[in-house]
Amino acid sequence: MLLITTVIPLARNVGGSTREIVVLEPIAAICVALKAIMLRTATLIFRIRKTIREVRDINFTQHR
Repeated sequence: MLLITTVIPLARNVGGSTREIVVLEPIAAICVALKAIMLRTATLIFRIRKTIREVRDINFTQHR
């Protein structure tokens, strides 16, 4: 939520006319939301891969 509020004023400064502001604000908000989602999914995937590796290592050592 904090990132969206910081991006919207930037969009307001860039867009001179009111039409540009109306278009830019949602786009900026969407971009920030997408970035946040991508970061979360990336960290989740990384954690899942790490746990899978750990489980594989444990299974491998047990079979020996």
